[in-house]
Amino acid sequence: MGQSYEVQCLLIRHGKTQGNVERRYVGCRTDEHLCDEGIAQMQWLKKHLPECTSRCHLFTSPLVRARESAAIAFGGFIPEVIEEMKEIDFGEFEGKNYQQLAEDRSYLTWLASRGILPFPHGEPRDIFVKRNVEAFRKVVLAHKTSQDPLIFMVHGGSIMAVLSELTGKDYYDFQVANGNGYEVIIHIKGDTIDGVSYHILFDGDTP
Repeated sequence: MGQSYEVQCLLIRHGKTQGNVERRYVGCRTDEHLCDEGIAQMQWLKKHLPECTSRCHLFTSPLVRARESAAIAFGGFIPEVIEEMKEIDFGEFEGKNYQQLAEDRSYLTWLASRGILPFPHGEPRDIFVKRNVEAFRKVVLAHKTSQDPLIFMVHGGSIMAVLSELTGKDYYDFQVANGNGYEVIIHIKGDTIDGVSYHILFDGDTP
């Protein structure tokens, strides 16, 4: 059966960018810096996760908004960049918001599918989920004996992908605001993830 392990992980969504403020589809094609509000969110996060600022293994998406967030909130650590955990490619919807797409037939069709259909000239969701989950699983199993938390500063979509796959719940059950995320305990037997338990980091208002 193999030895059992528990690994503490924090899956955190990066701070806001201007595209997030304007409710645009900001995916892997858009490499935005944090806006002032996003910087403030990460400064707030640093004060409210003190136990993780002294010890952790830190991982980020390659996109600048995630790397900037990690540098502010966990500046004492050099992150390992995980290429496979970048945000989804929104294709023709990239950089646009609902108001700009409201009369776009392909967008309305995509909405009607609850996001199951691929983005036009973008990335299918199942491919996105697979690459994020495989990358996450690889990191966790490589650190299964760690006594320190694994912190992933990534994207909203990446968090939704990982947690929906590991729990069997709906993808949209794990939508989370910028600067928030989930603490996840990964239960491992041998070299297999055997189960997870989780809770949201902050129930109340964050900046």
